[in-house]
Order: sequence, then C-alpha cells, then structure tokens
Amino acid sequence: MVDSPNRLTALTLFCGLLSTASCVTAGLPSARGSQPLLTISLVCAFIGLTGMYKFAYTLREGVRNQRWPAQTLAPFRKTIDHPAWKLTMGVLFLATCLALVRYAPHVNGFFWGVFLLLKTQMQISGSFARPKQTQAPVARLDWSKVQPLTSDHWGNP
Repeated sequence: MVDSPNRLTALTLFCGLLSTASCVTAGLPSARGSQPLLTISLVCAFIGLTGMYKFAYTLREGVRNQRWPAQTLAPFRKTIDHPAWKLTMGVLFLATCLALVRYAPHVNGFFWGVFLLLKTQMQISGSFARPKQTQAPVARLDWSKVQPLTSDHWGNP
C-alpha cells in the first residue's frame, strides 16, 4: 500500500490534524446546537484517529523491521532529535495539562485538540525511535541440571 516513510509520516500527520480539527470543531458552541455538524465532526475525528494509529503502526513496524535503509530514516531522526521538536512536545504537554485543569469539570474541544496534537507528535517520535542497545544475555541457571538439595542436618535441633 504505502511504502515510503515520507508518505507514512505525512499520512500520520494529516490524520492527526484531521482528528484535531474535528475535535476542536465538535467542541465549538455552534456545533453543539447542530446535530449534523456534530455528527460529521465526530465521524471525521474517528476516521482521523483510526488513520493516525494505522499509519503510525505501519511506520513503526517498517522502522523496526528495517524495511528502509538507515540513511533514509536519518533526516526524520535528525528532526526528532532537534531541540525545537522537544520544545514543541513540552509546550503541547503543558497546554494539555493547563486545559485539563482549566476545563476540569467539562473537558472541551480545545483540550482534545491540544491532546491529539501531542499524541500525533508522540506517535511520530515513537515511530522513529532508535532501537535500544541490548546487553549481552545474562547467563541463566539451568534448573534441569541442578541436583536436589540435601542436608545431613535436617531434622536435628
């Protein structure tokens, strides 16, 4: 279907923005009074979320299975390692927390919009994460070759 990390990243971002815009639209006071607009917004949010997770999963699996060479992934990893990317993630996290505190009894579309932007950015970041360095396997005791415990002192006070 989609075989390029560029396309998968763009589709993940597009679907994340679609779900964000849909949730913000559904949270507007004018949408609450309009059943068709609310329904369309929620359907678009569902489609956007489903697409975001599907494309991010495909991207993550492609990176994990080394479907693309490292030099193809290098620009994405450079972008994700950039301080501006991390600053944006921090600002979105703070905005999500503030929106949650500010609108605690009635979480509105602004919260969901900021939260979904953060979630989209986290999905893209997680997709291009470098594999963790694994240590050498620890020597494990083979319990099938261990003799049963015996003692000459068992039962003696």
